[in-house]
Amino acid sequence: MKMKNLEKFSGAIKRCVAIAMASMLFATTGFSLDTHPVKAQEVSSSADKIEIPEISKDAFKKYKKISGIGANTILGADFTYYQQCLEWGKSYKNYMSQSVDNIFDYVKSQGINTISLKVAVNPTGENAYLSLENAIKTLKAVKASNTNLKTNLVLLYSDEITYAGTQNLPADWEKAEKEEQSVTRVESAKTYTRETIAKLKQANVLPDIVTIGNEVNWNFLGITDGEGWEGWKAMGDISALLKKEGVKNAVSIAAQPDAASVKYIVQKLGYASVDYDYIGVNVYPDNNTNSYIKSLKNEVESCAPDKQLIVSNVEYERVNEANTANVYTQADSIYNLLEATIDEKNGMLPFR
Repeated sequence: MKMKNLEKFSGAIKRCVAIAMASMLFATTGFSLDTHPVKAQEVSSSADKIEIPEISKDAFKKYKKISGIGANTILGADFTYYQQCLEWGKSYKNYMSQSVDNIFDYVKSQGINTISLKVAVNPTGENAYLSLENAIKTLKAVKASNTNLKTNLVLLYSDEITYAGTQNLPADWEKAEKEEQSVTRVESAKTYTRETIAKLKQANVLPDIVTIGNEVNWNFLGITDGEGWEGWKAMGDISALLKKEGVKNAVSIAAQPDAASVKYIVQKLGYASVDYDYIGVNVYPDNNTNSYIKSLKNEVESCAPDKQLIVSNVEYERVNEANTANVYTQADSIYNLLEATIDEKNGMLPFR
């Protein structure tokens, strides 16, 4: 399932903003959540009007601090589009429409503790924003900000964004596999991982976490035979490479229809010796999202108590039931998700 496409909106609201920003005013630390940014020129298209938020520093006092949030949890924002935003000359503003001079200082002050970036193998055209070069620029900017923000690099192992049913192999890997029988997609993936880590080390921006794949659904690297067993094994080999570099691992899986199914995925990861610290799930919200994530968290705790569940991506509409766009719409949605799923067990693995 692909992210819902949002039509372009022209006007004063053309600002590059992360969905989470309006909601961070109620949290002082993090939760295992990573929000997906709206493109710089995009706002939800179906709104009849844009509602001006309450211009007051007290506007978000209605949100009580959520118990269970601790220093070991993760609250992330996806900055994959950041370099593209800079190229377009977009600027950042807070919920009171005040200019934000340093976006990294700002998100840190609002509770964000982790910046996430997605990277494709050889992205071109409209996917060019997914380049490793862009990610390195952003990682350098995060480091230069001296905010101590952690970083999570999501390796897509594709030339484009991957989804549950779409794990397209990079064009060059597919060609090499067809033309040279000795070159397998698994070998290409391991070589790519080594080369990427080398480039990150050379730039002195090795991330705190590397996520292996995005929204994998028994089909990592497009491998589906035997419930994707060779794909799970490839994840194990890649995790071993990353651990040697001292990088924490995460795996990003597709949300299964039944939360209990995560047990079978955890089992596969164990059989394949995937040495991961975090298991992330991408969420496409509906009326059952909060209860589903709570069930999913309980299932992970029951079968993998040493792992931490992360909502690795979530995108909420900016339009409320009155067909009006404002900062509170997403703030309410994200707050309710946090409140429904956080407890003291949520944060298990501290960053060091």
